Amino acid sequence: GLTVHRIVEEALTNAHKHGTGAAIVDIADDATRVVVRVENEIDAAARTARSGHGTTGMRERVAAAHGELTSGPDGAGRWVVEAVLPHVRTEHP
Repeated sequence: GLTVHRIVEEALTNAHKHGTGAAIVDIADDATRVVVRVENEIDAAARTARSGHGTTGMRERVAAAHGELTSGPDGAGRWVVEAVLPHVRTEHP
């Protein structure tokens, strides 16, 4: 849960810094995985601007959870971050 929260938080921070308009957040959950997808329109002025370590941090966090992260433009002027994390369920007594 914390990994999902941090991925959404960082992706929304990046969308605010480098995007324009609203971001769309989608979280899908099934028996085997959680898929987190955040997408937003890219601000034309920010297309080449790079700063910080947000994507690197997301990638490391997802890797530590044995998941996969993709991040980049979709070819239609939108930036997409998608994390696929294995679902871990814990049993409570």
